Amino acid sequence: MRKIAIVLLLGTVFLMPIEEVVSIGGAVSIVRLVGVLAILAALVSTRMRLPNPPGIVLVCLPFVLWAGASMAWSWNLVDTAVLTGTYVALIAWVWLLVGFFPSEREWDLVQTTYLLGCYVGLVVMLITFGIRSQLDEEVASRVSAAGMNENELALALGLGVVVAYHIMAISPGIGPFRRALAGIYLLTAPIGILLTASRTLAVGLVLAVPAMIFASRGANARARTALIALILVSILVAPFVVPDDLIQRSLGQNLETKRDTSIENRQNMWEIGLRNWAEVPAYGIGSSAYKTMTKSLVAHNSYISVLVELGIVGAVLFVVIFYALVRLILATRPPHRATSIACLLFLMLSMLTLTIEATKRTWMVFAIVAAMARIAPVERRSPEEAPALEAQNA
Repeated sequence: MRKIAIVLLLGTVFLMPIEEVVSIGGAVSIVRLVGVLAILAALVSTRMRLPNPPGIVLVCLPFVLWAGASMAWSWNLVDTAVLTGTYVALIAWVWLLVGFFPSEREWDLVQTTYLLGCYVGLVVMLITFGIRSQLDEEVASRVSAAGMNENELALALGLGVVVAYHIMAISPGIGPFRRALAGIYLLTAPIGILLTASRTLAVGLVLAVPAMIFASRGANARARTALIALILVSILVAPFVVPDDLIQRSLGQNLETKRDTSIENRQNMWEIGLRNWAEVPAYGIGSSAYKTMTKSLVAHNSYISVLVELGIVGAVLFVVIFYALVRLILATRPPHRATSIACLLFLMLSMLTLTIEATKRTWMVFAIVAAMARIAPVERRSPEEAPALEAQNA
């Protein structure tokens, strides 16, 4: 039964980058179904004696409990109850993912599985783009995989870039086939992200990749050089593949000549949300009630979404989660620390324009940071050892 639980957990990781593509009728998420089965299989296989929860799970628990408590005052009780169930499933999923894959070799399997899922999303996206081009359709419009939001796909692909770099340059036990797989992905993924024309995620990747390279002291030097070369080649090839309008939109260069109504709409949604939050600043309007307030529109900003829905209390608990993640990063030794830094930076920038606090991709970052801290903890030395070590280094 434990093997079944492991396979199901890996199944959720594989399907995560293409979650919307494999939903049934656009409503029933296969990833959620597989995740629930994985949790049940894990409970059965361990006879309810699960591994000790990682620290990040304990830190996230008060936030989840507060989201559940908001059912008492929510503007939409049903949606709040559903989202509370989602949070409970996510926190259990992170617990099991980190607990069932404790070693670096096992976690490499998790990351390789996620990369394969990203490949599926990328391939479906490129096929869609190719069909559009052959049919002479308007190829300047944003491209995505079937059924997926462009920004959501860009987020999944961007996290895949960080994972691919880890596989290629940091993981010690990875064979040549998986390194080649990661290298090909690093060459093609930036083109895919440009095709989504997601401005914030493109900028986030531009900031996250140099941070990752700079922070990865001790990584494979040849792999780091290869990463830089692959990304440069991808940038040089992009103008010949990606329509100019999509490149300009990704870089924000068309905002002066073309009115961007998406930005105006988001600003209006933020203003509406903050006005309503001012009436109940301490506890908010209830988890997942933002859509009720704006008549089916989300915040398009995770920080504003949490503040409006869960008030100052929820926002503080949300900030505490990120404080804990930073502490975990500081407790991780290089070069593994670079993976955590890049993931968290990319996620935090993505949250500026996406409402993703309750998605598996966000909680996958929580799991990655926790796993890196467990796999590669900073070595603690006694005060007596420190002078000798300094003398040796000198």
